[in-house]
Amino acid sequence: MRVHVQHQIDELVDDMTTIERRFHPQVAKVVKEAAKRGNDAAKGFASEQHTMHSDVDIDYAPSFTTERRGDLDWEYGPDSALPQGSKASGYEFGSINQASPHQNLDRSVDILAVEFPKAIGDELGGLFQRAGFR
Repeated sequence: MRVHVQHQIDELVDDMTTIERRFHPQVAKVVKEAAKRGNDAAKGFASEQHTMHSDVDIDYAPSFTTERRGDLDWEYGPDSALPQGSKASGYEFGSINQASPHQNLDRSVDILAVEFPKAIGDELGGLFQRAGFR
């Protein structure tokens, strides 16, 4: 992105203050959506794994949830308080009874590693455009 200023410095300061004020709530939405997207992807991977091995596997995909931990801090994945959620570490990383780890959470992060920075950049670019920067 290139910034071309055609105003006085005080107008630039006002614009930057406005962008700063709007950035946090907009990014909070992006973070929330990323957590939901990551959870949906991980849950989908877990469901695929369950379908492939349904005769021996326990379906733990329904235990996947998202939880807000702070303003810009979300967590997603199996909830140990839900049925089968406490077995997640064995499924994710493998165990003596399951030699091949599923890595559903790792695979979901691979998706977010591409989508999340773009979403943040798009949001920031939009704030600059709405403030009159081009």
